[in-house]
Amino acid sequence: MSCVPAVAASAFTPAWVQAGAAVLAFGVTVWLAVLTRRYVRLTDRYVRTTEEIAGSSRRQVEGVVEAGRRSQRAVAAALLQEVQRIRTELGPRPSNERSLQGTGLRLMVGGGIVPQVHRWLEPVIPRVAESDPAVVGLFLRLDRDLHNYRVTVRRVEQARRDLADKERIKAAARAHELTPSLEAQQALKVADENVGRRLTDAELAYQACHRELERLEEALIAVLSSLSP
Repeated sequence: MSCVPAVAASAFTPAWVQAGAAVLAFGVTVWLAVLTRRYVRLTDRYVRTTEEIAGSSRRQVEGVVEAGRRSQRAVAAALLQEVQRIRTELGPRPSNERSLQGTGLRLMVGGGIVPQVHRWLEPVIPRVAESDPAVVGLFLRLDRDLHNYRVTVRRVEQARRDLADKERIKAAARAHELTPSLEAQQALKVADENVGRRLTDAELAYQACHRELERLEEALIAVLSSLSP
């Protein structure tokens, strides 16, 4: 079998066809370049838009966080003012070395109204839990201690009234130049001792109130320091 040399196809392609193919290839190249440039522009625009959206979202989040911090600072500051008000109305802090009797505070027991946490602050107190949940527990204990102190004050007042009645009976007997009976003298002694016991109970309750107030003050100051800008 004889072999016929292969002849390149281009040798049989007219020149005008080759020129048209070249023009077509150039056009395709230009079209692809235009598409690529548009794609790059769209990609750049998408990236810029995404960055703008991310920046806006970040600013919104930072604004919300800062608003939350300001709100927490306002809550903590309001509660600190309430603690200071209660401390002022309750009376001076007891000394660690001396009893209330030594400071003259026993004479004050029953002489005024025992303060309490304002009821309009009750819905505000749980909001500080976002910064320090322990503050809520401290306020609950303070409310309990103030109640206990209020109860002991009422008992002191009752014991003092009972003692005053016994002393009037003794004074009336002496006014008539009569010797008080042994029962009356014993009742007077018991009433006087009861006043002493009630005052001791009030002293302990008073000290407990001030301990909770000190803990609350320290905790709220710490919250305000942590939220400082």
